[in-house]
Formats: sequence, C-alpha cells, structure tokens
Amino acid sequence: IMQVSVLVILFRGRERITIHDDGIKAWSELVQFVDASWSDSHSTAPICPPTAEEERVQLFFSETGASYILGEADISALAARVLPMKD
Repeated sequence: IMQVSVLVILFRGRERITIHDDGIKAWSELVQFVDASWSDSHSTAPICPPTAEEERVQLFFSETGASYILGEADISALAARVLPMKD
C-alpha cells in the first residue's frame, strides 16, 4: 500500500492543498502555515500565540470560515500506473 498525507487549508476565501510523504510532514506544514499567518488571523487572537502547536492550530482555525483537513490517501493504483516496474 502506498499512502500519502493530504493537507487542505481553507482560510480567508483561499484554498491550499499540499501532499506529503507522511502525517508528520503534513502537520509540520500546517503549523508553519499557522505561524506564518498568525498576524493575519482573527482580531481576537492573542499577540503572543500559545506555545503548544495543538493550541495554536485550534485557536487559529477557530475563526469563522477557516478550516483544515488532514487525511490519508491510498495512491497504490496511481503509483502502479505511473511508476516504472522494477525487475
């Protein structure tokens, strides 16, 4: 089975979709997005974001219309058609 992690971020009417080797890399991308966009988040956000990643992500996406999806996708069938066969 060949799987990838898919991250979808919806924020301020914009959609961002990225594909990662695993969930750890996808989570890291999500945290980087939150950290880079913190100052653009809702006006009720504290000036200093929480130290814990989970808290920062939860608070950041508590804004109306902001959300994310972090999921796994099986790409075995696609990989079998695209990747060359090894002898």
